Amino acid sequence: MMFTPTKINQLEIKNRLVRSGTGERLATDQGSITKELIDFYADLACKDIGLIITGHAYVQKNGKCGYRMAAIDKDQTIAGWKKVAKAVHETDSKIFIQLDHGGGQIAEDIMEEQTVAPSPVKNYNDGAMPRQLSHEEIEELVSAFIKAAVRGAKAGFDGVQFLAAQGYLINQFMSPYFNKRTDKWGGPLENRFRFLKEIYQGARQELGKEYPLTAKFCLADITEGGLKPSEGLKMAKELDKAGLDAFEVSGGASIQALNSVRYVKNEKDEAYYLPHLKRMRRHVKANLMLVGGIQSRSVMENLLKQGADMVSMCRPFVCEPDLVARLKRGQKKSKCICCNKCLTYYKKPTKCYKSDGI
Repeated sequence: MMFTPTKINQLEIKNRLVRSGTGERLATDQGSITKELIDFYADLACKDIGLIITGHAYVQKNGKCGYRMAAIDKDQTIAGWKKVAKAVHETDSKIFIQLDHGGGQIAEDIMEEQTVAPSPVKNYNDGAMPRQLSHEEIEELVSAFIKAAVRGAKAGFDGVQFLAAQGYLINQFMSPYFNKRTDKWGGPLENRFRFLKEIYQGARQELGKEYPLTAKFCLADITEGGLKPSEGLKMAKELDKAGLDAFEVSGGASIQALNSVRYVKNEKDEAYYLPHLKRMRRHVKANLMLVGGIQSRSVMENLLKQGADMVSMCRPFVCEPDLVARLKRGQKKSKCICCNKCLTYYKKPTKCYKSDGI
């Protein structure tokens, strides 16, 4: 079943394996597309992956939250992104662009100005205090996400993914831990959901019913006082009813640790967001992808029997970009050990560092 086609909206995808959005750290310091970045995706597309999701691209300059992170905040960025999409389309793989704003979750040695967030709640990574966004700035950010989605479509991407998980800005609006506002953007669930809802509705209006719009989505935060599964499910059901085409089920904000669990040692430790997917599957019709510590072929196959439409992986594709071919040849498990060096060495290009001794 892993190697059978599926569809997201009207888009046919050749197999059920997804390369999850993974920051490449290969753009220029100003966010421009480089030959390195184009070649990176051209090479990845040759590895028989059904769907590739780009690393997050920032929709507004003050949302840059990664070293050498790519920009999609201006129309001038479209030309560079066209080269990325074209390189992938030299193969039969499909590619979505992931849109993001870091909000208050931006490291001090990356941010160029004081960070902004729904409320002044300290960055749990380094304690930096963000500035609360004004109503006008929030409206501008909604527009920035919508315009970025349109740019992605103009650049030739097969679809768009909004990053509404992992503690970034959209997730911050969703979360009562980070969103302490008392205006129309905070407080009750309906208000905390408004930011994502307006982004989706605006993008759908601009791009039409047949263009794939998706979200990397958290059903719950991984911290006390954060988004609860019951709240996340209500948001998911409303997005599903409004026509969102797919959810990539992931984790929410965590003040304890990275969302990506280290050293996944056996099958029972894999797919740690599966309970969230099962809960969503009972209530939403949209395509569901699952990410989170998935390594074993048997686990992948079982996930597709338990409600997942697609299996999404980050670190295994960093370790073995040709993992799809390896699985087809009978390899039973990725060689990735989930050491997280590919994620924690955040000022180096993304690659597997497990054998580098650093």
